[in-house]
Amino acid sequence: MSKRFLFIRFIRYYRRKGVINTAHRLLQKIMESFLQKPDFIYFVDLSRIKNDILPANFGVECARSKAEVSMQDLKMLFEHIGEKILIHRMEERFGKGALLWLVKVNGTLAGHIWSIQGRTIQPHYLPLTDNDIHLFDNFIFEELRGRSVNPALVNYVLAKLKEKNMVRVFIETNVANKPEIRSLTKTGFEKFGLARKYYAWGHCFVIWSKLKTDLGISE
Repeated sequence: MSKRFLFIRFIRYYRRKGVINTAHRLLQKIMESFLQKPDFIYFVDLSRIKNDILPANFGVECARSKAEVSMQDLKMLFEHIGEKILIHRMEERFGKGALLWLVKVNGTLAGHIWSIQGRTIQPHYLPLTDNDIHLFDNFIFEELRGRSVNPALVNYVLAKLKEKNMVRVFIETNVANKPEIRSLTKTGFEKFGLARKYYAWGHCFVIWSKLKTDLGISE
């Protein structure tokens, strides 16, 4: 993401959270950049996934382009993410074939997750095959967190990907993101490994701390 978009995100956060919370968040990000906390990489074999039924008041829509997202949903996304940031992401991600999954609670937008087949938007920890999927950038609106919206969305997407004869799905989250880690325990994902990414000289380097066998996950 460019410096311009990072600046826009900073300003939006400041306007929502105020000086103290913004300073704390900025310090946290600086510390994370120096400490380089690793990510947990998760995977799921879709042959093991069962058809998932959403709670009665939940719904999920899949968009393949910005034109398939309603104006009402776009306005809500603009409010939570920022119009310029979201349009930039949509242009890049839809242009590369990514799908946007929108979850609704009682008919109102509650969040989203992106998926892309056979590739990733940013350099990834593992090479993907044509029938592999990468899930990324899942975001649940703050006022709806803690209501199991994210696992319901993820499990639904996994079931739909199985219907499309996809084989494996990968997702990752930072070890410091405790809410996301707890959320993923309610899905079909298993921990595959623990790794860090470093960028230097225009290349991405991956250092693995633990692999699947080290984490006690059976084959």
